[in-house]
Formats: sequence, structure tokens, C-alpha cells
Amino acid sequence: MNLTPKLPRGIRNNNPGNLRGACWSKSRTRLNNGFATFDTMHEGLTNLACCVWQFYDHLKLNTVAAFVSRYAPASENDLLSYENFMAAWMGFRASDIGSRDLNLFHTANAQRWIGGIIRIENGVPPHSVTPRAEWCSGPEILAAMTESGHWGAP
Repeated sequence: MNLTPKLPRGIRNNNPGNLRGACWSKSRTRLNNGFATFDTMHEGLTNLACCVWQFYDHLKLNTVAAFVSRYAPASENDLLSYENFMAAWMGFRASDIGSRDLNLFHTANAQRWIGGIIRIENGVPPHSVTPRAEWCSGPEILAAMTESGHWGAP
């Protein structure tokens, strides 16, 4: 009997955002039950950073409600719970979900938003289920954001 807890799909696939495809052009993407699988966690993080940028800057999904409704479709997620988690993670009031700009051009806000996505998508704090805790740290997220080409070096 295997007593080791099953790792969340996002961790098994090196895809902490549970992306359905690649956003970053340098990626070699494979699919596992419709979800992208990346060679390294850093590659998965870089794709997540790129996706966040595309949603925020190109698609203008600049509130918690707008972003979450596209990123985590209601057909697969409890949108209200997802929105409430992300709003609280960002320090927003529930009343801000549909109106307050996420301000993801600000590096610290984007870094925090990406960290929140990682936590909600994997169901548990990632560092509690894997020894590879460095990929969910602030510096690792920041490195992936910088490599994505959308945020400058701090």
C-alpha cells in the first residue's frame, strides 16, 4: 500500500497554474488529460506568468471577477469561492471583487496574484506536499515573471 499522499496535478505536471496550454513560446508542451505538462517547474511558472500578463494586459481582465471567470471557468470551478479566496489573498474586500483593479503592472501585485493562483489551483500550500518548495517562493515567481519578458528585473 502506498502511503505517500498523491501530489496535486499541477505539481505532478510542473504546471502550478493548471494551464491548458503554453503561453510562453520557448515551451515544449505536452498534454495530460487536457492540462499542460512542462519539463520543469520553472517553465510552468514562466508560462503562468505569461498567461497572467496576457489576461491582464491584452484581454483587459483587470478585476478579480473578470480574471477568475475566464481563468477558472464555472464549468470546472466554484467561482464564488475562487473569487473570494483570491480577493482575500490580495487584501481586497469582498465588495471589491468586481470593481477594484488588480494593478498587475506592479510587480509585487503580480507576484502575489500568481502565488494565490498556485495555492488555490493546488488545493494546499505547495510547500507542504513536496520538497521542491523553492518554486513557490517569491524569488522563484519573480524570476519566472522576469523571464517571461513582461515584467522587468526588480
